[in-house]
Amino acid sequence: HLSVGFRPIDVTFSSNGEQAFVITEAGVSVIAFDEATGPAFAPPIALGDGVTGALSRDVSITSDGLYALARREDESALRLIDLRDGTLTSLVTTSPVTDLDLAPNGEFAIAVLRAESAVLRIPIPGGFVDPLIVVRTELPDAAVGSVSISPDGSVAVLYTTLEGIEQATLVDLEG
Repeated sequence: HLSVGFRPIDVTFSSNGEQAFVITEAGVSVIAFDEATGPAFAPPIALGDGVTGALSRDVSITSDGLYALARREDESALRLIDLRDGTLTSLVTTSPVTDLDLAPNGEFAIAVLRAESAVLRIPIPGGFVDPLIVVRTELPDAAVGSVSISPDGSVAVLYTTLEGIEQATLVDLEG
């Protein structure tokens, strides 16, 4: 029997299958399977936003289980949480991030800035330490708001969920 934070929302696993990450209203509870031997509580690591309702929160875990990446709807800031010690680092953007997708290998994330028709490629964790290595791409003729990175991390599809717009933009992430 293992307890986690209040109101679990999602569960993801590390690429090696040795850990589970339970995203809850209070944060991320980390479960190391080799240490789970009996009744225990896996306290959540706070996401640093002080919010108890998670409906407007988007949280991703890197495949190696080292970091959680979080954004909140209508905010111009992203949070990187080191899941080993709970250290939080923020990256402030020039407008609200409407979507965020983490590359399958966890090496980078793509953040969409709908108001600016732009995307940011953010190296993980480096882009949170040195914002100068974040690559900004302007897409003035594209309707962007959401992003989905391919399973191999080589391309991303940018699109919008705004009614009446039927457009998708393919972005090469390797070139």
